[in-house]
Amino acid sequence: MRSILLLSSVLAVYAAVIKEDCDGVKINDIYHDLEVLHEGLDRPYLLTVDHSTNILYFSYSIEEDEFKTARINLNTKEFKNIKGVNNGFAQTVDQKTHDIYIGGSDGIYKYDYGQDNAVFFEANDTNIWYLYFKDVLYFSAYPSQFLYTIENGQTSRFKDLEDTKVDNFVIDNNNTMFYTNATGLYSQEKGTKNAVLFKEFPETGVRGLTTDVNDKVHVCLRDGIYAVNKEKIVLDKVLDVDDAFGLSFDNDNNLVYADAKRNLFFMYMDDELQNSGRAFINVVTKATGKVNGIARNKAIAIDAETSDVYFGSDDGLYKYDPLNREANNIGLYNMNIMKLVVRNNDMYLLDANNHMIYKVFNEGISAVKASNLKTVMQFEVDNNRNVYAVTMCGVYCALRGHEVIKNTDLKVVYHFMVDGADTFGINDDGIFQLDCENGTAKKLADLDFYPNSIAFGDYGDIFYSVDDSIFKLSPIKSDTYLFILMSVSLTMTSAVVMSVSLTMTSGVVMSRGS
Repeated sequence: MRSILLLSSVLAVYAAVIKEDCDGVKINDIYHDLEVLHEGLDRPYLLTVDHSTNILYFSYSIEEDEFKTARINLNTKEFKNIKGVNNGFAQTVDQKTHDIYIGGSDGIYKYDYGQDNAVFFEANDTNIWYLYFKDVLYFSAYPSQFLYTIENGQTSRFKDLEDTKVDNFVIDNNNTMFYTNATGLYSQEKGTKNAVLFKEFPETGVRGLTTDVNDKVHVCLRDGIYAVNKEKIVLDKVLDVDDAFGLSFDNDNNLVYADAKRNLFFMYMDDELQNSGRAFINVVTKATGKVNGIARNKAIAIDAETSDVYFGSDDGLYKYDPLNREANNIGLYNMNIMKLVVRNNDMYLLDANNHMIYKVFNEGISAVKASNLKTVMQFEVDNNRNVYAVTMCGVYCALRGHEVIKNTDLKVVYHFMVDGADTFGINDDGIFQLDCENGTAKKLADLDFYPNSIAFGDYGDIFYSVDDSIFKLSPIKSDTYLFILMSVSLTMTSAVVMSVSLTMTSGVVMSRGS
């Protein structure tokens, strides 16, 4: 059997035993297992695999118009962000020398996998749009999108396409070039200027272009993966994918692709459990699912760096397994966790046994008190490591975790939200912007609803729950706090949504067949 590796909310698939009632994905009459490689990535782009190490390199969105290059070992699933590249967006591999090139907003870098180090290579002060290597290094620059080559330290416009804009570019084993731009997908014999239009794309363009280990060209469109049929000058659909974003092939010619799953995790009252459970809803497709393995869920937190999802219960700390959709207890078994926060690679929790805040160490093995605040009912940690807390005596902020300052404007906060450098508090009187150092709060708006829970999504979206429904607020303008209400309703028997936490997941899947 072959496998499909998915990088989206997921990444990578390995072979299992073939069965007559196989539940896998069927490609060219061959069943493939689908394996999740990684979750929580926002729209992975421009996938490429170094066939010598089976390492996948790709970029993903971290903010609007900001990107980061990362890598995943397709054998071990180890994920790592690559440092040293400003706004890493494009990547390619020389499969003969196994040199890795990464394009950022200020030029091209060369990455040393062994040293985990990226150093500047060429194209200084150039915003790199696309990279490809075959015999020489090709790149296109933004915003012109003209194609250049780098050979023996010399950069020059690629003459075959000197007047053509290029979004994606590959060359097959017959020296036929395939490239895309806003008008469509083209083929052209190298050394000529005779282009053949394969397909026009008047509305949605190509999201990825690559060759497999046999140099057969494949195309990623929004609705799936296609193979180029040169004889008929058509695209043959290989795999249906909802909102695909990129593709590549590993060293065994297994398909790796990315999609744009975006999951909102939440707690609800479950009739079967007779207690609180945990579930998720995809904010794009509205599909829902339950998380198994945790019977009395009280808290959730998502690590923005790794996209790992954690849950808290009265018997300790749990970690989410996206492949099996279940939570596994990993430690702190004597703690009754009623709130979790993961910020800047640090994890904090609120223990309901004594209502004090702890900092978690050693991947959930141990925890120590993070402050001396007592009777804490709610808390949050901002991006400057300031700890906000609501106690029986009022609203406080521990400045960088130390000096405690009481807020003079607010007596209670029901929910905290963190967005970049700003921290917000919500109570019956509206939404407030909090100033930790001065102990003050500035009112921003009234609210005509009283949420059970509320959380920021991406691009300014806000999600909140009221009774048994979840709602989405979308910004009218990027610089205002005015929002349009868009319902994201959830139907579950006797479900009362208690808390929401958003993870934007895009994944990489790998398919293997036999």
